[in-house]
Amino acid sequence: MKKIFLTILFIGLTKLSLFAENSKWYYTYELNNVECNDNAINGDVQNNIISGLYVNTFQDSLIRIDFEFEETHIGFELQNLSKRSLKINWNNMILYIGGLSHSVFHAGVVIKDRNNEKLPTTIMKGLSHSDMIIPCDYVQWNSYLGRFVHHFLLQKEVGDNSVVKILFPIEIDGIVYEYVFDFTAKYHQKKVKTFFSDGLSYFVSVKE
Repeated sequence: MKKIFLTILFIGLTKLSLFAENSKWYYTYELNNVECNDNAINGDVQNNIISGLYVNTFQDSLIRIDFEFEETHIGFELQNLSKRSLKINWNNMILYIGGLSHSVFHAGVVIKDRNNEKLPTTIMKGLSHSDMIIPCDYVQWNSYLGRFVHHFLLQKEVGDNSVVKILFPIEIDGIVYEYVFDFTAKYHQKKVKTFFSDGLSYFVSVKE
């Protein structure tokens, strides 16, 4: 997963500048349950820990999706398990975090156009797509740095057991499936290795 997201980073972002640092606190996110069109869904939910960080996985008969929460955004890989092409409807996707609902944009959108209408992403049957979910209102222009910067998804003061939800709408053969992924954020006071790129912050590993 990390290699996939790093590939997106190098291809999709410009003015690349990397530097490592150590944060003294971070959040992990546990996937609790998944609903689709207001119904509980019979799918497989897994929370695997890799390098001290969670990779959240869900799979049913239509999709498999892996989430990796970073400090400033959410990386994911979505595999189409259905027998038709599917579309991700970015205009209706919502991230509920910090007690508020946020519209989002993704790696294929220019930051200055993040609040405009977005084209759907089509994934052919049997194929996968890697991308990221970024809250539109968590991005600000910093005149001193001369570039956009991104806020952390959750601040240190929020604490344990914060509710995070993603409304993830996909369309298959004209039918809209509104998946709702329900997470709990856990606060950790521990060193974690990160790096920044073009205002985005990525986790590398938890330091023992």
